[in-house]
Amino acid sequence: MRCGFGGTSSATIEEAMAHIHERMHSEYSDKKIVVNLSNGPSIHAEASPASLALEEKISNAGGIVIRAGGNKGSDACSYGQAGRNNSLSIGSTDVNDQKSSFSNDGPCIDLFAPGESVYTTDSSDNGDYSTTYATVS
Repeated sequence: MRCGFGGTSSATIEEAMAHIHERMHSEYSDKKIVVNLSNGPSIHAEASPASLALEEKISNAGGIVIRAGGNKGSDACSYGQAGRNNSLSIGSTDVNDQKSSFSNDGPCIDLFAPGESVYTTDSSDNGDYSTTYATVS
């Protein structure tokens, strides 16, 4: 499901999560939903109560919320996007399956996954492929 929301403001994230939760109970009620929140550096404050409540509702309805662990090379617990109860916070590994030098770490990271030199489509919509970082700094 693509929701067409963009941006990193708390209001935009809450609006997108509310839309996802609503659709989970309508046309996607028989499916599992994965919500990928790679919010980037502008979302370091603690989540709003409304955002946390929506995250819990999505999780309780069988959805999985995944958050980028951050790319500051420091303790992910220092950033509001990691270490929440109803989501998984993911750190980055390199091509040798070692923690990427830029990846946050610490007890708020739930697991690590490939996030450096990932072969993917580029954002130009021309069908080209490139290697990129899979996480937002």
